[in-house]
Amino acid sequence: MTARATPSLRRYGHASAGSAAPLRIELLKLRRPLVAWLALLGAGVTLLLAFFAVHHAHVVLGLLGPVHVPPCNQIVITTGQSCATVRHVLYEEAVLARRGSLSAIAQGRSLESPIGAGATAAIVFATVPGATVAFLLTAAHVAAEWSDRTLKLTLLRDCRRWRFLVRKTVSSWLVVVGCLLLAWLVLALAAPFFHAADPLNAVADPGYGLADVLVALAKAALALAGFTTIGVVVAVVSRSVLGTVVGCLGLLTASFFADHFALLTPFTLPYWVTGLLHLQAGALAMPLLWVSAFSGTPAASTLDGVVGVVALIVAASTVAIAVFSRQDVTG
Repeated sequence: MTARATPSLRRYGHASAGSAAPLRIELLKLRRPLVAWLALLGAGVTLLLAFFAVHHAHVVLGLLGPVHVPPCNQIVITTGQSCATVRHVLYEEAVLARRGSLSAIAQGRSLESPIGAGATAAIVFATVPGATVAFLLTAAHVAAEWSDRTLKLTLLRDCRRWRFLVRKTVSSWLVVVGCLLLAWLVLALAAPFFHAADPLNAVADPGYGLADVLVALAKAALALAGFTTIGVVVAVVSRSVLGTVVGCLGLLTASFFADHFALLTPFTLPYWVTGLLHLQAGALAMPLLWVSAFSGTPAASTLDGVVGVVALIVAASTVAIAVFSRQDVTG
């Protein structure tokens, strides 16, 4: 046992070297080709969906045209009102009437800005593509400890199993967030090409300043934390890489079926994420990745989304720790 443990300890460092050392060890374990391929896959899918988003925005713009407000000589103005005020009200009414379509155009326009492109990257990673990356990563990083029979050796550094799960969860989450930032970088580099190819000169507010993008990224990071926690608890239960991937995708699919029932909808992951990022059908300038009909249930608010995802993280973490603390470690 000593002969096997010594090279690993020398490679990654001893846990007592500092409080940050165990987490650093887990991050070092993630320096593998599979993680690089997952990062490139996430960035590639994001770029492909961004291309569809820009194309869809052009199609919508061609059908709608810009918002037209009549000039002052064609407007009936009552006493005490200014022409500018009346035209602003008419403009707001016209925008509200086709809010979904203008939102699609605005998202397409945001992709022509390196900063605004971050909002699209956040939406992509907070939906099915990001969930898939998180599930595959946790399968390779957590469940592989059982498949490769390295779990006992890993626990020799720290016998407290809850710390092991926390380090695995946090390190996996940090890498998935890194994949999100890489996708934003790729979209930022592609933004000038989107604009040069066919600029969108629509009368629609892009709505994605730096502050908006940072908020969207923070919400996406919270959603990714939920996905990562699901991956960890399924890995603990299945104790195999294949079981983790199949189990996570099965749970995600089941949640999409469950949100068609009014009684179950408020307790499903798609409902929470939809509220978290204010996703709405018709407002996404890309193939539908997440939004469902939510039969007979009001749309979720941001607070509903935050509470739901945080509750999911707490519940899943509790289950993972409870199950893992009672398992017999044989590998």
